[in-house]
Amino acid sequence: MRIFLATVMLSFAAATASAQTSFGVKAGGNMSFLNYKIEEGSQNVKWNGSRVGFQVGGVAQIGIAENFAIQPELLFMMKGVNKMDVEELGDVKLNIKTFTIDMPITFIYRTNGFFGGIGPNLSFGLSSKMKVDGNDDVEYDLYDKDADGEVSIFSQKRFEAGANILAGYKLKNGLSFSLNFVKGLTNLSEYNDDLEDASIKTKSSYIGLSVGDFFGK
Repeated sequence: MRIFLATVMLSFAAATASAQTSFGVKAGGNMSFLNYKIEEGSQNVKWNGSRVGFQVGGVAQIGIAENFAIQPELLFMMKGVNKMDVEELGDVKLNIKTFTIDMPITFIYRTNGFFGGIGPNLSFGLSSKMKVDGNDDVEYDLYDKDADGEVSIFSQKRFEAGANILAGYKLKNGLSFSLNFVKGLTNLSEYNDDLEDASIKTKSSYIGLSVGDFFGK
């Protein structure tokens, strides 16, 4: 959490100090994906799901050369999965709704209004709740531990590091359109029980489409 906040402060401090900086807001929708993989020798079990969500927040473009810029963003996002099939647990379907603060920092090349680039993405989980489809009365907090300090195989870590790919177009009046893909690179699984020779890996990713408005050229 301290690393996340320090990165936010440094990025926006740099933006404020830059004379070639434009600030703005952006909002749009996303399609998020969550993949669980349990490995035990040559036996692998995989559960995959997706959910339509949203993203909204602030953005800046910090000019560092004629055609190059750094674009930090601070986004409130909804992610998760909807009706993910888990056959090994009795053919149940799970719904997971996760809210995060994401900070993609993209090194972009821009020309004639077009821009695109790559960079890291930092994500901090605010809330992650799971329900079994058809039983909305019971809700599980995937960030919580039970009275004995144990977690379930679906439990998640709050912090995730990933990579971001961004492409878009910015009009002369400041209106912009962008498409980005974020791939989580760290294991989200918080499960710490004894699985003998097995391991659990949880990875997330999402595709986002946004409309933004920059206040400065």
